[in-house]
Amino acid sequence: MRDDLLNAKVDDIMTRSPKSIRQDQLVSEALELLNSSKITTLIVTHSLDEAIGLADRVFLLSPSPAHVVAEVPIARPRTRRTAEETAAIQEEIAKALGKAP
Repeated sequence: MRDDLLNAKVDDIMTRSPKSIRQDQLVSEALELLNSSKITTLIVTHSLDEAIGLADRVFLLSPSPAHVVAEVPIARPRTRRTAEETAAIQEEIAKALGKAP
């Protein structure tokens, strides 16, 4: 995707009224951008589902001052996963955070 087209798409998303954008729409459009371009992207989120759905790898940060405490690679990034696959990734992240059952 050419830079001008990518910038236009990002501008379109960012200038919409926040009330008109649902979270699932934003994630869907971000996924489309990631899959259609070969750019490096850093997405900051508190949503585990968003992180797992959009990332090649998830970096877990400590509380302030933030530093990387773990990196969790995501197998088959940006593809549909079964509930079991998602649960396994969530468990790996919980272990990395020291919060596994």
